[in-house]
Amino acid sequence: MRSTMRAAAVVLATCLATAACAGGGSPSTADGSGEADADAVLRVATPAPFNTLDPARQTVVGDSMFTTLVYDRLVMTDADDELQPMLATSWRFAKDGKHLDFTLRDDVTFHDGTVFDAAAVKANIERGKTLEGSTVASYLESIVGVDVVDATTVRLHLAKGQGAELPAIMSTNVGMMVSPAAIEERSADLASAPGAAGSGPYVVTSFTPSEELRFEAAEEYWDPAAGNLAAIEVEFAPDAATRLNGVRSGAADFAAISSASDMLQAGDLAERGELGLTEITYRSVMGLMLNSAKGDMQDPTARRAVAHAIDPEVINDLFSGTCAPHRQIYPDGDWAAIADYAYPYEHDLEKAKALVKEAGSVSLELSFPAGTNVEQPANVLQSSLAAAGIDATLNPVPVTESNARYQAGDFESLVTASFAPQADPAATVDLYLLGGFQLARTEAEKERIRALADPGRDPRLAQEQRADIYADTWATTLEEAWFVPICNVTTGIVHAESVLHTDNLPWSTQGLQDLRYVEKTS
Repeated sequence: MRSTMRAAAVVLATCLATAACAGGGSPSTADGSGEADADAVLRVATPAPFNTLDPARQTVVGDSMFTTLVYDRLVMTDADDELQPMLATSWRFAKDGKHLDFTLRDDVTFHDGTVFDAAAVKANIERGKTLEGSTVASYLESIVGVDVVDATTVRLHLAKGQGAELPAIMSTNVGMMVSPAAIEERSADLASAPGAAGSGPYVVTSFTPSEELRFEAAEEYWDPAAGNLAAIEVEFAPDAATRLNGVRSGAADFAAISSASDMLQAGDLAERGELGLTEITYRSVMGLMLNSAKGDMQDPTARRAVAHAIDPEVINDLFSGTCAPHRQIYPDGDWAAIADYAYPYEHDLEKAKALVKEAGSVSLELSFPAGTNVEQPANVLQSSLAAAGIDATLNPVPVTESNARYQAGDFESLVTASFAPQADPAATVDLYLLGGFQLARTEAEKERIRALADPGRDPRLAQEQRADIYADTWATTLEEAWFVPICNVTTGIVHAESVLHTDNLPWSTQGLQDLRYVEKTS
């Protein structure tokens, strides 16, 4: 597959030249039709680097797209962003907020033969909290104890005023369940060779980090709607044009694209019946993260100058109207969004220039993952900042390094499409403000965010009360210009016409695609 896709990339300029100039019209969203083939193999070309198969050690969100095929979660997020039962059939907080009970399925067995039950949940939570190098420990801090009430009931004891986010958190890698036998016998090996440690629809048969990954269907799976391919073969392909041409040439069956030129080409090819195209508008926000502990970005005046210099309409034009301007963190209408919000730093070149003058001078290194859909926006942002008198230089970095190095504090800024608001706002605070990306970079900033956001973790609060708390948190984040939101990207899932159910991809609006329900016709 790899050699075929590389060859296809060489031919790309010739075979798609006319498509780039083709006329308009609505792109096809046709899904394949016909009887599913149980022996089919789905070949996936992905821009998401995959580094580890241990859900408790994942450092990038992209890993979850693949570990979810191996490890079932307690809760899942469907294609409409709604929480649904998975291994847990229901959940309920105590009226006094002191504990959370999960009721569990009684018909699930891990691939190694271990029964899934409340003891398995307890083992996974305790591992996540105590494992050296755990990347999920911070999400489990509100849990102070775990009791096995009976085989199908697990009780999570909560710290006072905390835990409201837990049901939603359990729809991420935090809620992925590993066999207790595997945890006890070979916990250190799960990152590269999970074997039979999961209970998901597929098992891993080979893995090379950020290169290739192969799954085969599990012998038995509790959900008859999932896991109906014989195998899934995944190849890392950071170049969007290569992914698009891979599907067109038959070297791949499924890929995501999002740049303006690739979306236009995909729409034309879909209209001509050469591939299928499903369009998805992400919840994730393309924007600019600014490191308030590095360089000129330590100065709030300089950050505000940068924010005023950015024109979302120019970026939307770059994407041919498929990156709709969006100036807050959550989607409009979401319960966790700020109602009737007016972004404080709308595009105003004169204000930007005045702030640059007030700061004395402003320079900024724009880091971005090379070869991704933010490379062109980074170039446009450089020009916009220059027009305001800001000395902006470009710093392309490998996509496999960009997020991790920003999180480590290496960069002044990061042009990114990786800001994906989580199912619960407390998790968004944990991932983007206090941990992970650390938009609240200094200790004083972190304390300020904790003071604002921590009351929202109380499970006794109504959703409306929590919404008000997080509205203040987001407003502070945006006023401080730690993050400059620009637009919501509409992406395309390009696929062979034989691929079924591309309109039912859990997590898809998060920029991930859970492939559990995908099938192929013969």
